[in-house]
Amino acid sequence: MEYKDESVAVIVPVYGKPKRVDDIIRKILACEHPNCHVTVIVDGFRNDEIDAALAPWEGRIRLLRNDERLGKPQSLMKAVAGLEEDLLLFIDNDIILPDDSCFIEGFLASMKDADIANFPTDIIGKGILPRMMRMEFLGIDLTQLILSKIGHHSPAVIGMALGIRRRLFEELGGFRRIICEDLDLGARAFHAHARFAFESKHLIRSDGPETFGEWMNQRKRWAVNNIVWFNEHFFRIIKHAFGSPRFFLSAIMLFLPTIVLTAVFLGLRDVRMGNVLPLIYLVIGNFSFSANILYWISHFNVFFFDGILPTLGGLLISELLYFGLSMRFRVRFNPLDFILYYFVYSPILIVANVVAWFIVILRIDIGFDWKV
Repeated sequence: MEYKDESVAVIVPVYGKPKRVDDIIRKILACEHPNCHVTVIVDGFRNDEIDAALAPWEGRIRLLRNDERLGKPQSLMKAVAGLEEDLLLFIDNDIILPDDSCFIEGFLASMKDADIANFPTDIIGKGILPRMMRMEFLGIDLTQLILSKIGHHSPAVIGMALGIRRRLFEELGGFRRIICEDLDLGARAFHAHARFAFESKHLIRSDGPETFGEWMNQRKRWAVNNIVWFNEHFFRIIKHAFGSPRFFLSAIMLFLPTIVLTAVFLGLRDVRMGNVLPLIYLVIGNFSFSANILYWISHFNVFFFDGILPTLGGLLISELLYFGLSMRFRVRFNPLDFILYYFVYSPILIVANVVAWFIVILRIDIGFDWKV
């Protein structure tokens, strides 16, 4: 069968509010792919707002209602039950799909030689935090691009818009009833040697938190996700990395700054680097300002004397890299935003993530409503 002839089931979960489900349905149906069908599953009790958003599409989509709250993983599993399409495409109801009639065709093309796929993500919203997260997600997009092009496998996927072959989904047992159902599915697909694709031609957009409280709550939830993923999958992934030259090479490219940084910090922290310092700053700064943090702790005075020009050089190279990514993914790029991200947001992000991890590890009440 030609990849263009494969059938696609688009599954959209809705809970509480319809958000952008009407826009998602309209754009998917506008693709006019003959073998694409939309399933919407409403979790929790129905309300007038959800009914009004879905009413125009009755008869054109498959509509399921739980009439009780089952949680996202169970709802998605219920929606998949009985489907016979070749490919499944899970789309959160709060994202903005590209207004492109070729969206499904692009997805099919990306899945030609793949088993599981993600899309580049742009963060939108008012205020400084969404703009900082836009830069953060550019880094995530870079990671997924490298993993797809070099390693052809990814140990984690993002569930906002996630494509997977139904055969693989069923072999893995689908989503498990855990808070990080998308990361977990991606890790289990990785263990099954599933081929990963990054459909970089179509950008999806998602709202970012606009207040620090919302942002921190998101970090705490992500900390739970990361801890569960790390506890269950990390060491198996490390073992797999040494058995897969392609994945090992892509991992080396991603972690090169941290490897260099650790070597410098542990082995040379009491040695004046002299002429070698600029090279280290450029190598590490190429990827991420946050990778310089530990080095700065041990050489704080060097930054103000010998390290100013190399640091600015690292900033310039990093900004050019992110600008190139923004052009490829068609993401709005503001040079001043990147400077703020580089010098201020990245260190704050490190601290916030550490705090969130401790909150979770110490089992402090996180206070978010998330049923699994």
